[in-house]
Formats: sequence, structure tokens, C-alpha cells
Amino acid sequence: MKHRKNRCATRQPMYPNAADPRYFQEKSMNIFAAILSGTGALTAMLFFVTMA
Repeated sequence: MKHRKNRCATRQPMYPNAADPRYFQEKSMNIFAAILSGTGALTAMLFFVTMA
């Protein structure tokens, strides 16, 4: 009987509860979105102040 090898190998963390690389990607995208929305809100406020 042949043994099937598990081809879907998962990477084990270096230590327990270690964050995977996807966590840091999502965190950086959230920071980028916050900066972008803050810049947009500031631009809108400056636009409205200059129109008044």
C-alpha cells in the first residue's frame, strides 16, 4: 500500500502565537486606508472653508 504525501504543507511559526505575514499586510493596508481617508477629509474641509 502506497502512502500519500501531504502536498499542502503549512508553515509552522517560529514560536507559539506568532503572527503570519498576512497579518502585517492587512495591518499596513489598514494604516494606508486611514491615512488616505484622513487626507481626503482634510482636503474636503479645506475646500469647504475656502468656498465660505
